[in-house]
Amino acid sequence: MARSFALKTSLFVSVVAISVAASGCSNGPPSDPEGQIEYVQDAISAPSGNVDATTMKSLGSLFTKIQDASSVFAVAGTISGGGACTTGSQTEGQLDVSCATEGGVTGSISFTSSAEVSGSEVSAMVTMTFDNVCNTVTNSCVSGDGVVKAQVSEAGVVTSLAFDSTITKDGASTKVFFGEEASVGQGAANVKIVLFDDKNDSYVFVANVGSEGISASVEGGNGSYACNLTSEGGSCSGDATFTF
Repeated sequence: MARSFALKTSLFVSVVAISVAASGCSNGPPSDPEGQIEYVQDAISAPSGNVDATTMKSLGSLFTKIQDASSVFAVAGTISGGGACTTGSQTEGQLDVSCATEGGVTGSISFTSSAEVSGSEVSAMVTMTFDNVCNTVTNSCVSGDGVVKAQVSEAGVVTSLAFDSTITKDGASTKVFFGEEASVGQGAANVKIVLFDDKNDSYVFVANVGSEGISASVEGGNGSYACNLTSEGGSCSGDATFTF
């Protein structure tokens, strides 16, 4: 589990893959953890959204908000090693986030965990509830639920996660659903993240985050595009070229 959380943390600061996930006729992600993980995986396999100026402007804004709150979501990685900052047991408890981060992030995370072994394969799942978890520097706060599932086999490790949360920054709140699928095996690593837009359409990004913005390969139902994103707008080129 520590490895899976480490992958989640790194995706916000290095090569990442993002998608805004759903099917066009869906009413949104299911409420059960297993269903949410499957929903993320399905969206990564078959992105349905139309990549154009309108959708990319919205997605760029969503990504910026998640990026601002990345250190808050990454705190989940301290659950497995919370030590004195965790109350309860290994299968059910609560993490004092301020204790675990020495005051850098505040709030609490409640969690449950389970594991199954089948032959040479191991499957583990952690569900979490974020209760007003805030970065004291960026002033970004997260409340909501998350789930992480790791599957370990001879072929490697596949980690999937989903967050159904509200991000609040400077008094403005945004509801987001996003997830990640990371696979490591045979010397290669692949990471993808999932989000929803307001129409439940899906997009897959393979992105580099830098000081001047985000460069990304974006795949939707209408093809693949090379895009540059900032908090103010950006541009894409593919079957069509457009700015936003």
